[in-house]
Amino acid sequence: MITNTFLNTMDDNSFSLSQMTHELRNPLTIIYSTLQLIEQQHPEVASYTHWDSLFDDVEFMIELLTRLSAYGHGAAPSFETIHTTPFLQHAALSFAASISSSDIEFTSYIAPELPDLVGDPTLLKEVLINLLKNASEAIDPEHKGDVTGSIHLKAFMRCGKLHITISDSGCGIAPEQIDRIFDPFVSFKKGGSGIGLAIVKRIVNSHMGTLDLTSNIGYGTTFSVILPVKKYGTDKSTYKTSDMSHNINPGSCKPIIRCN
Repeated sequence: MITNTFLNTMDDNSFSLSQMTHELRNPLTIIYSTLQLIEQQHPEVASYTHWDSLFDDVEFMIELLTRLSAYGHGAAPSFETIHTTPFLQHAALSFAASISSSDIEFTSYIAPELPDLVGDPTLLKEVLINLLKNASEAIDPEHKGDVTGSIHLKAFMRCGKLHITISDSGCGIAPEQIDRIFDPFVSFKKGGSGIGLAIVKRIVNSHMGTLDLTSNIGYGTTFSVILPVKKYGTDKSTYKTSDMSHNINPGSCKPIIRCN
């Protein structure tokens, strides 16, 4: 019933991000309450592997949907200082746990003591989780769990900005699909909604960042998220959060969308 309602809403021309989040947040809240009830009636489950992570993930999804609903109504991201290295490490561990039963190899390199970000941690985590999820689906589109491949996350400073790259050994993206891949409701994968990458791009833009893409058919794809960081030794960020429409062009480090 939930799926049918959601699909009907998507088919409606009046579909909005706020409608989507409303359709999803209510059942997630019920799931969260059910998990709490299970733990109350069976305390032993608290010792199960990934039980705490399950709670954290559901709480994250509820918070994300709340933030996206506000975002859909035109609200700006809720900016705060983010300690970048532990933030990225937590996101990487969360994703690694989600694919632990598959044959996909996930590795990461997160440079130590990266400078702080000013951003919305819930929205930025959604960017990372969405891109990592897309990478796993590019390797195993049928979700069989026995398809081998690799995903690598790397975070480092370059040209005074934070670069986060997510590379996969999946199927790659066809050149004719590149121009439309970030358009809302456009998807070239089976069962795709076409929402994820559109939201990712919007979130990155709202953080004064850029989103790069390189892809080779049959060899894989790399997405690069490039974000400004807080200036060293100051409390000021390298961008003005009041200008939500500006997209920084980092000069010689300008983004390139390329498909070979």
